[in-house]
Amino acid sequence: MELVRFPGATYLAAGNRRILFGTFPEIHQHLMKRGLAWPDTVVFTDALVRDRLPQMVPEFLFFGHVFFNQNFDFATLSIKKPLTFLGTESQVQRAYRIMDVSYLGTVPELMARDLDPERAAMLDRECHYYALKNKAGEIIPTREYLELKTWDEADTAWLDDVKVMRTGMLCYRVEHAGEVAEIDLSDHGLQGPAWTIPEVTELHSAPQYAVRILGAAGAFQHVSPSTSYLMTLNGEHYLIDCSPYVHRTLEYFGVAVDQVKGILVSHIHDDHTGDLLTFALSNTKPELLTTREVWESLKIKLSCILDCDESVIEGYFRFREVLPEEPVYLGGARLDFHDACHSVPCVGVTVTVGDEELVITSDTSGHRQLLDMLGKGVICQERFDSLEALLGGQKVIVDCGEAIIHGFIQDFLHLEDHSNLVLAHRHTLPEEYREVFDLAQPLQVFEFSTRNEDVLNMVQIGRSVEGWHLSDLWGWTGQFATQGEIREPMMGEVVIRQGSKAEDDYFYVISHGFFDVLVDNTKVAQLKTGDYFGEQAFVQPNGMRSASVVATSPARLVAIPGTVFKAMLQEEDRKARLDGREPLTARLLRLWENREVLAKAKVFAGLDTQALNAFSLRLERVQVGPSQVVIEQGAQDDSACYLVMQGSLQVENPDRPETHILRENDLFGEGVAAGFTGTRSATVRALEPCTLLKLSHLDLQVIGSEHPHVLFALRDLVAERQYLPAV
Repeated sequence: MELVRFPGATYLAAGNRRILFGTFPEIHQHLMKRGLAWPDTVVFTDALVRDRLPQMVPEFLFFGHVFFNQNFDFATLSIKKPLTFLGTESQVQRAYRIMDVSYLGTVPELMARDLDPERAAMLDRECHYYALKNKAGEIIPTREYLELKTWDEADTAWLDDVKVMRTGMLCYRVEHAGEVAEIDLSDHGLQGPAWTIPEVTELHSAPQYAVRILGAAGAFQHVSPSTSYLMTLNGEHYLIDCSPYVHRTLEYFGVAVDQVKGILVSHIHDDHTGDLLTFALSNTKPELLTTREVWESLKIKLSCILDCDESVIEGYFRFREVLPEEPVYLGGARLDFHDACHSVPCVGVTVTVGDEELVITSDTSGHRQLLDMLGKGVICQERFDSLEALLGGQKVIVDCGEAIIHGFIQDFLHLEDHSNLVLAHRHTLPEEYREVFDLAQPLQVFEFSTRNEDVLNMVQIGRSVEGWHLSDLWGWTGQFATQGEIREPMMGEVVIRQGSKAEDDYFYVISHGFFDVLVDNTKVAQLKTGDYFGEQAFVQPNGMRSASVVATSPARLVAIPGTVFKAMLQEEDRKARLDGREPLTARLLRLWENREVLAKAKVFAGLDTQALNAFSLRLERVQVGPSQVVIEQGAQDDSACYLVMQGSLQVENPDRPETHILRENDLFGEGVAAGFTGTRSATVRALEPCTLLKLSHLDLQVIGSEHPHVLFALRDLVAERQYLPAV
């Protein structure tokens, strides 16, 4: 037996069977890269999500088996060998539903939903055009391409003469011709792409309005990422499509997952949506812009992947329906959508800023296929003309994926001018066309004319320091923006060095990228867009830099002169003393210390910059002495919870003999504060002088409502503390 292992998956060749145990995004590319034959059997595991990546990914394994492995006979219009899905009844039925909507598009399940009848009929005609048909001209149902097998009562299945047994969670045993293979899929290695993330070490520009290609290869090419674009509008980030592992490319480029405000989804195929769960399961609830047909298809697919109700999927996104005849305005740009012509409902977009435009056709058939569809009455003349007109845009990223559901290079040869075209959905050009056409390149940027950069910087700075509660927020941020200097440090560059004197140096606001904070050469924090640093040296008595800050991605900073920053501090402190308020200097010291504790607490990990700043200032510092009781078993008190800033405390429960010690960065009191129980189930007593940060029941509720992942983390913590369920 031939055995090839991947993180969370294993390929096994035994007898006449080629079996894949477990899947993950783009695993088919790994198989192609290794030169392995396409699997004819896929075994689904109990894993749903791993590292925010889906684990039920049958789509391109199905396409590869049917088309690349030539299991459809185009001479007889019949299926040679179906692809076997093996798993529980739920697993194989969910995988079948994914394949049905991903292959045929307008399946009855989708058409029965509340769709516009005229649009649905148009899309149904086009999707049916692409589907394979038998000799009678009837569409071959997806079910006929598949053999759905389930485990018997002994957790065993026979695949011809190969015996497969499920022996435990993610564990299997395979027997064939006297040979035995034990398979354990619990390997915790990082699942990833077969391609290498494009290298970028410095930020050549951080345009206010731009579309940057993150990937433009086809799904069956394993040398570069598939389709995704980063669209920046007035300095805010949106994705156009969401290909597998795009979040890693974004982070390498200097953009965090929670900085993506919205995602424009063209259609549901994995090479355009394979990373959606990463954003769905992030700390934010991104806006999802697409047509009703694509959204309903996505709900079917994602609910099958996660084995959940579609209402759960609806809770992960803020759906915004788009229509071809109704433009959408975002951040000073106009977005015009069009229905592409594809095997499933699909939408493309034209981005217009001022008098400049960029057309992204999305996946769509080319000129010759459209002529065939026009001749057969599948599409009308108006639809044909509208799709052809897209090629006349100022700059056009066109689908050239070399299949009837994509364009071919030959589809653009009839055009007199090709200079506006950029060919996508492929990673290479034949030699004879390299002087004729441009090929889309990862990290290629299409920049629109620069607008008022001072205004953009002012807005960015204002968002960053909003939690300071300045008396004249926009007055000071305006000064910061106009007097600040733009710097673009290279990856690895040290911006400030621990132990240096600040004097009249700079305060920094990050407008792009990631930075590590190092104390004595040890990483203590990561900063990202929207964060700031350097202020502590201006509020500490010694004026020394307490840490080093190093760029870890291409980055962009607004460096505000220390003279301007100190003038602001002095004026704000003066006004606060006159009004009897806490001086800004003291507030910044408290913010820094509280935020460091909040960020290190497991349940609050991943809160964005604004949330950390806002809630850090709402934490109340509490000092307790040795043996002092903080919360008492059975009490119905103020329902607050506490973070340990310094010291140690003991949890006491006479019904449970074990001792539990709470130390720095631990949280306690979360059971009552989060509303899981009504009374304290244990007493917490200080073992030494302690400094605690008190978070009220109401503040915790606000955090949980705005950041649902905190509630999930609290539930996990309560589950871990079964012996102390209400502490």
